Amino acid sequence: MNKYVVKMAHIFSTIAEVEAANKEEAVDKAEQWFLDAETKDDSKLYYEATVDKKNWAVLTSEEYEELKAKVKAELEANKEEATNIITP
Repeated sequence: MNKYVVKMAHIFSTIAEVEAANKEEAVDKAEQWFLDAETKDDSKLYYEATVDKKNWAVLTSEEYEELKAKVKAELEANKEEATNIITP
């Protein structure tokens, strides 16, 4: 029997109530609200859905370890550049 790593993708939503002059400003203010650490604890996070399992990523354990090593090597090579990549 083989070992596999399966990434089950879930979708969550957050409701942010903001005051703004228009929809574009509302989006910007909602983004700031979400990023604000003080208000994050008050967010109204709720479960939306799970992505259909035919779209889940499946790798063997060996492929997963190779992917992690590749991402780590790329990050080390580009240390000067700031990134928002979350490594596996």
